[in-house]
Amino acid sequence: MEKRVDPEVIGRVLREAIGITIPELSEDLTSRLRDPLLGFDIHPELPFKSAKRRFKEDYIRAALQRRFGNISEVARLLKLSRRTVHRLAEQTEVRRMREDMAPARYFAEQDIGAAIGETMREYADVLHPSRLERLYEKVPQLSAELLRDAEYEPIPLEDALREFERRYLIAAVSRHGPVLKDVARKTGLRYETLLRKLRAVA
Repeated sequence: MEKRVDPEVIGRVLREAIGITIPELSEDLTSRLRDPLLGFDIHPELPFKSAKRRFKEDYIRAALQRRFGNISEVARLLKLSRRTVHRLAEQTEVRRMREDMAPARYFAEQDIGAAIGETMREYADVLHPSRLERLYEKVPQLSAELLRDAEYEPIPLEDALREFERRYLIAAVSRHGPVLKDVARKTGLRYETLLRKLRAVA
């Protein structure tokens, strides 16, 4: 999901929460919140095709949840045919989703909260424990405040899949490498296909 986040807003929110501004922390959090795949897992432990299929289904399902099961709107935002979205929507029981679903804000706040938590863990050795604890206590408030100042919209599925492939391949090489024939075997890709994909994301 694409996030447009103002770094000044993050700096102000952090200053109000912990009384100081740490430029690196603000920059890292801004970068994490702008991540178009925030909230989605890549699963490099799975073969490439399985991981890609799972990501694609999760991405479309998340868009449906955030848009209250509106198939036409999701198809437009993800640049897909209504038929493609409808096929997955049937599997995820859109009628029940529309009736039982939490507001779209809830999902966005959860993503923001997770990003704040991950960033704070990286600064655990830098921040004073009392400031870190205060920041943890303020995560729900920070998430709500940052959400007010950010626009959230899914990027087209084709762009999301391209970014998924890049991250999957980097993670797979890290996990199964450095011998690329081993990486190809573990990911279920032909060696030549792996080389071609790695050149494309380099």
